[in-house]
Formats: sequence, C-alpha cells, structure tokens
Amino acid sequence: MRWFADAWMRRPLEPADGYSESELAAIEAELGFELPAALREGYALFGRRQDLTQQQDLLVPATGLYGTGDLGGILVFRHENQDCAFWVIRLAEIEQDDPPVMVESRDGWTPFLNRKFLAWVELVLSESLFGADDLGLYDTCELPDSLLPSLHER
Repeated sequence: MRWFADAWMRRPLEPADGYSESELAAIEAELGFELPAALREGYALFGRRQDLTQQQDLLVPATGLYGTGDLGGILVFRHENQDCAFWVIRLAEIEQDDPPVMVESRDGWTPFLNRKFLAWVELVLSESLFGADDLGLYDTCELPDSLLPSLHER
C-alpha cells in the first residue's frame, strides 16, 4: 500500500491518512468488540485517504462502522455510492485476524474474497482508478503512446 500510494498515486502515505490507535480503541469500545487485525491495520494506515477509499464504492469511515442482523450479524465497512452493494464481515468471523469478506448486491449475499487483506488491495486499486483523473488511470481507451514509457518504468 505504501509503495502504491507513492509510486502510482504520487503521494506517499502519511500518519494523518489513517486513524490513530486511540481513535480505533474508542471505536472498538463503542462497537463492543475488537476489529479484526487486517481491518484495523487498513484503517490505521490509509482509512482517511480519500483518493484511495472514497471514489465509487466508498469505505465506511471507521467512526461510522455499523452492523445489521443480516447473515446472523454483520459489520459493514464499504458500500457502493448509491447503496447498491455492501461489503461486510460476518460477526461470526469477526475474531479472525483476516476474515473473509461477503458482498451483497441485487443477487443477494455472495463470498467476495477469502481474506480482508485482499479486499483492502482490491478497494485501493479500484478506488484509485476512479480518483486519479490527472494520472489517466481510469481511461478505458487504448493506452496513448506517451504513457508507454511511464507504464514500463512503474
């Protein structure tokens, strides 16, 4: 994540891009349980970094994490910008360090990725495509020749 933010997004991660230990502890106290290590680490590292988390399928701010009774209890950490999809961790698996992630869409609940860490990678890669207008990362047209040297370099 550090490398990607610096090399591709051209802005290194800084401490202010994440939540502090005391903020995360307060959030856990409010929720009544500890966050899985993989979820907690992502929020601590880049949870406030808008260009990596807030473009299309939005990361729920750590202070806004919430649960519902679906699937026997879930923690919602991401949602599509029109609330057409939700990414969650089942509360039955919340004590795992790197639990699987489920997604709900019009097709119902389905497994998304088997590790939260992988869901962080997917979130950052997909959100950065939408938020990097000046970098030309999201254009679905043929890659211009002017970008080929940069692609190889990176």
